[in-house]
Amino acid sequence: MTASQIVFRYLGLFVVVLTGLVAALRYRSLKKESSGNERMIHLADLIHSGAMTYLKTQYRILLIVVAFITLALFFGIDPGTAIAFVCGAGFSMIAGYIGMNAATIGNVRTTDA
Repeated sequence: MTASQIVFRYLGLFVVVLTGLVAALRYRSLKKESSGNERMIHLADLIHSGAMTYLKTQYRILLIVVAFITLALFFGIDPGTAIAFVCGAGFSMIAGYIGMNAATIGNVRTTDA
């Protein structure tokens, strides 16, 4: 491995960690903001619950699709590609969950502001 490859590998890792840290700090500061009055909080909870139910339904269907594609990749190309696909799909689902959670929490705080 060349020196530039090593630098780019660690630079990429540094950027991932830094981005995750910034996102966590922004989420924490978002949670500290006022959620408004009782009615706003109640409505926000209903919206959040609906969004999470939608996401759960979507992910249940997505898992079936991911399973079929993973099997096709595993037997059609190679196991490494299948593993990479599952990792990508898993991280995408995690990002979707975090994003939906932050969006529904942020909506009521934006409305209150």
